[in-house]
Amino acid sequence: MKPENTISPPIRRVVRQPETSALVGLCDVHLRRMEADGRFPRRFKLNPDSGQHGAVGWDLQELLAWITERRASRRAA
Repeated sequence: MKPENTISPPIRRVVRQPETSALVGLCDVHLRRMEADGRFPRRFKLNPDSGQHGAVGWDLQELLAWITERRASRRAA
């Protein structure tokens, strides 16, 4: 049993490609180009044993931080 005064860490949600594209408004091909250039958070394999074409996802917190940075750059320009 857990002691009463402990707090569980927040769950970090994984977002798959369709939801990522919907969140940022960019297609998968463009996301791949931006990832390769280091301008977008990198996807990661959900199952390392799945080979080259296995399922991938993004960390939702990283995507939200990227969106926030994009908004801030709009104000700075």
